[in-house]
Amino acid sequence: MLQMRADRKYVWRVVLWNGIIWLLNVFFLTGCDQGELCENKTIVEGRLEQQETYLSMPAIESYPDGSVSVEMDSQAQYAAWIGQMENYTGCIGLHVDLLESDVTVYLDEILAYDNFRYVTIENGGTVSVRDSAAINVHLLEKITLDQVHSIDERLTGCVPDEVIVRIRISDQGEESIPAVKLWTDMDCHNIAVQWCVGEQEILCDHLAEGDRLRSAMMEEQQVLGGLWKLASGGYSYTEYEFNDLDTGAVSEAFICIKDQESNGGKYFDIVDIPAESLQELSYIERERIRLEDINSDGYQDIIIVGAYSARLGEYQHEAFLWNDAEKNYELVTEGKRSNSQVAVKRTAEGYEVKLYDKAYNEVFSMTYPKEPWIVDVTENVLEIGYSTGSPARNVFYFDKDSGKLSAGYMNARLIKEKYVAYMENGELVFTDLFQEEIYQKIKRDFSPAVDPVIRIEMPDHETILLQYYKGNDFLEVQEEINIGVAVPATPAEKSVWEHCDLAMGTGPDYLFFENAGEGGYHITLENIVAYALADYAEKVGMGEEKWTLKRIIYRDGHYHAFVRSKSGDHIYFLIDGDWDANERYIVMADIRKGEDAEIELGNEYAYNSGLIWHSYKEYYDGIRKTEMDYKIDGGSGMSGGGMFDNIYESAGTYAMYAYLDSIGEKSRRWEIDRNSAYIGSGFIADVSFTSGSRRISMLIDVSNAAYAVLDESIISGAGQ
Repeated sequence: MLQMRADRKYVWRVVLWNGIIWLLNVFFLTGCDQGELCENKTIVEGRLEQQETYLSMPAIESYPDGSVSVEMDSQAQYAAWIGQMENYTGCIGLHVDLLESDVTVYLDEILAYDNFRYVTIENGGTVSVRDSAAINVHLLEKITLDQVHSIDERLTGCVPDEVIVRIRISDQGEESIPAVKLWTDMDCHNIAVQWCVGEQEILCDHLAEGDRLRSAMMEEQQVLGGLWKLASGGYSYTEYEFNDLDTGAVSEAFICIKDQESNGGKYFDIVDIPAESLQELSYIERERIRLEDINSDGYQDIIIVGAYSARLGEYQHEAFLWNDAEKNYELVTEGKRSNSQVAVKRTAEGYEVKLYDKAYNEVFSMTYPKEPWIVDVTENVLEIGYSTGSPARNVFYFDKDSGKLSAGYMNARLIKEKYVAYMENGELVFTDLFQEEIYQKIKRDFSPAVDPVIRIEMPDHETILLQYYKGNDFLEVQEEINIGVAVPATPAEKSVWEHCDLAMGTGPDYLFFENAGEGGYHITLENIVAYALADYAEKVGMGEEKWTLKRIIYRDGHYHAFVRSKSGDHIYFLIDGDWDANERYIVMADIRKGEDAEIELGNEYAYNSGLIWHSYKEYYDGIRKTEMDYKIDGGSGMSGGGMFDNIYESAGTYAMYAYLDSIGEKSRRWEIDRNSAYIGSGFIADVSFTSGSRRISMLIDVSNAAYAVLDESIISGAGQ
């Protein structure tokens, strides 16, 4: 194995390097040549000025997708950053995080070089403008101001109507634009304003729906929580939501539909939204209204959008369908899915449920006295159920692809999202949902109860574990029963292992990485990664490159190591955990800019990979619906190099659907492992998913909607 250097030699080396680095700093920071004094500056003054400029630069990170992220906590950092904005050309998105409330940024300066299509500014601080006439919005498509401390009201008149505007006002803000300014002066076609503090009652005097607003504002313990406006087809659709001051829950909501030609002077209709329909539709995305013909009848319907649901693989919603005969909008609850094959309508008699095949032919209709539940079993199958009194419940299943309906099952137990077991005439029936593959009756001395089965599990495709009450004495019995269901084929995975040709002791030393010892990893572990990197870099002509170690993750017997070169290239390594015996690694992704490589990422980036990749594009494009009932916990907001945008949560969900579908499994309980996710390049994520004691590790290429399975294993010590 690797040999550690003697302590004395190691200390001497560190002291020597520190001395060299100090001398280099003295030389370069003076800004002088060959020891001469700069004009009108001493060496010390020049050095201090350079150090001050260096320390004033904010934290900046660029990604291959063309996005730039900036964190700043002082006005000096803003000034230093804005001074080099001309360098950011050909970018797509900008994310500015203001860490202190006394930082002011100026939109005309940020957009001066027409660099960005999407701009997000968030947290403490002020968004202002020096010259409103100089704002360059030629390229800008969307701007989001998220809980900033203050917004200069001069911004309202200089954002064109084609730009999407999203504003969430901070509860702590002291000088935010009053709601009336936002609503009457900012003439955007697509604007969302959330938590409008200020002089809300002034809205009543400026809008045609003023009487309705005034009535809502007079309600005690109720405050206007958000306004969402969308303009299309000559009409504007404005949704108002009022929240309970104590709980924050939606207490009242309605949509005002106006003819744009009247400039807001009169409205066509006001549509009430039942507050209970919005309780679960949180507006994380700051987007509330969409217009879409969801039932393919040729008329535009209104969709009230909720947060993205990784479990459903899409955005939750409620919908109002246009009824052309009645000339009005009618609320239709569709189980929070973008799915025109299911419609639930509240009537005087109860809840009317209608199911449609893919050609939109009605295949089922029934009215229930109370609201039934409609849940996804797989991507194509729904469970519709209702309670007839404790403990009785009745369910049936609907295949959206074929339009088939199952039989009705009383007190059925769903097993592996494909089978059901239920008691019938004193026997236990085990069958698949549509009774096409298996129908087996199990006779035992079951106790005389409505449901004598305590527990039933299916550990594999041939066996069920049954625990039940036996006889009149209700004795607990557990046994294994063979049911003989065929095992689906599992696709084989094969990746390319590289052998490290460097003999131990002849490769890189313990100070190989430029940030050696700074990541908190054992120095020997860093050296293993250095050996794999040095071996590969030499083979591909990168032997002279300088490297930084970004992160090491250990799981499933492998080291996942991520490094970045001085020139901005990224390499993702999978290293055999038993390095002593094998000395091998896989290059999961060698990501470079301006180089020929096998797989393109965009923005001049591409990569080579030793992994076998599969596509989840059918799910991404909506060709296949992601309606299986997973629980994917994680996604946006993960720290330490983890998932910082819900695009990766979505991609991970799609990839899991595709992979589990390929092996014939439809599991409900997969979760993202928060502590072992990494996204270093902006487009490729290393993620693992867990379900009980199982783990599936993946690399996910968001740009190409592809995934590669790294490992599927049993987690050591899971459940202990």
